[in-house]
Amino acid sequence: VDTGLPAQHLNVLKKTIHRTPGVRALHQLRTRSMAGAILIDVHILVDPNITVSEGHFISERVHFNLLATGLVKDVVVHVDPEDDLINHHAFFTQ
Repeated sequence: VDTGLPAQHLNVLKKTIHRTPGVRALHQLRTRSMAGAILIDVHILVDPNITVSEGHFISERVHFNLLATGLVKDVVVHVDPEDDLINHHAFFTQ
């Protein structure tokens, strides 16, 4: 059975992500614990004027930093150049 993480673990993970250079913000953080392993999906916001390679490098650093906490078994990082929660509506109503 999948379960969510306690607040103390979430705080460590959020701080780890925010401390990664190049990360402006995060959203859509989804965590679950399955058979003792913590699995994470997260969207990070980066400068919209950097290259795709730079954005990918930042996501790799987030991935590595989360694994280095010793809490996390697997991470999927999605890179957003802007807050898609705000801009999503504008895109689809044009």
